[in-house]
Amino acid sequence: MDSNVLNIDWSSDQYNWIQARQYDSAMRQVLVQVYRGDGSADSPQVPFDLTGCNVVLEGVLPDKTHRIYDSKHCVMLDATGGQFRFDFPAQAFALAGSYAQIFFRIMKEGQSIATLEFNMEIMADRVISGLVASDYITPFNDLYDKLSAIIANADGDLKKFKETWDATIKAFLATYTKDFNDLQDVISRLESRVQDIVAEVKANDVVTMSMLARYAGCPVMIGIAHLELGTNSQGLPDIYPSVHAYAGKYGAGIGGAGETPAGGSTVYDVNVRAVRNEPTEVELFVSPDNIHGFMSDLDMSDPDASFGGSFVYVYSGIFTIVLEFKGATVTKFDVANDFVANFKDTQPAKTTSN
Repeated sequence: MDSNVLNIDWSSDQYNWIQARQYDSAMRQVLVQVYRGDGSADSPQVPFDLTGCNVVLEGVLPDKTHRIYDSKHCVMLDATGGQFRFDFPAQAFALAGSYAQIFFRIMKEGQSIATLEFNMEIMADRVISGLVASDYITPFNDLYDKLSAIIANADGDLKKFKETWDATIKAFLATYTKDFNDLQDVISRLESRVQDIVAEVKANDVVTMSMLARYAGCPVMIGIAHLELGTNSQGLPDIYPSVHAYAGKYGAGIGGAGETPAGGSTVYDVNVRAVRNEPTEVELFVSPDNIHGFMSDLDMSDPDASFGGSFVYVYSGIFTIVLEFKGATVTKFDVANDFVANFKDTQPAKTTSN
């Protein structure tokens, strides 16, 4: 028998034991052949299939205090034939004496399916010494080795982290400084603009929307006309009939819908803007400033409307605004809801004399 390889046949009737010298190391190996059955006629002995199995060495050292749990030194030689080799770690031979208990545990899919117990005697080495007994648990040792590597590399890693952190902070500060400067520039420009506006207000250089409508000719909506379209010279529907507006008073144009205006004051041709939602639906806008340029006293405080033929008459008291859609027939007209308010806002102030 090779002194470095111990052959143990668990199927034999011989006592299962292993003997080693204190402080031996990984050259001490054991070759294990695992069988199923007891060899009788009813239970013939056949190799146990170790496919998919892990073998763990577990034991309590002779001092009955320290333990071994080694899951990384099994080498499968013939899994289907039930044969493996186990390379004992040096820590297994740290103490002289007999193991309190030692066995191989066969694991499959996380479950223990068998244990193979044996005796192991460690002969004392009185010449040299050096290995101190301790627990040997390979999962813990693997984690400890990783932790040792982290500690060993900590200085370099910390320096690299510090360099990365410093670069990140510098980049952030540079961006923040630029953004802050840009923000300060915007604030300065806004403050300057606010000061300009305050100065304009103090100098009465600000106009309101009603003032703009009165003096800049801003149009207001008078109403919506619904039309029946006529035909053009080609016999096709005239979807863009010509639109005109007139202003007058004292009954001009109110005598009868569609009649030629007669009597009353002079009728003035005033500005009008048509916005066509559809060919047969038109929004009409007039300019109070333009109308008041002809008739400064024209008032639309209580308007009503009538229509006939191609004409619409919007009247209030003695004042009339006439809308004409040449070539079309008006079928409906709705005075805009806010026409009174908007027109009133642009009404010139009335003065009285003593």
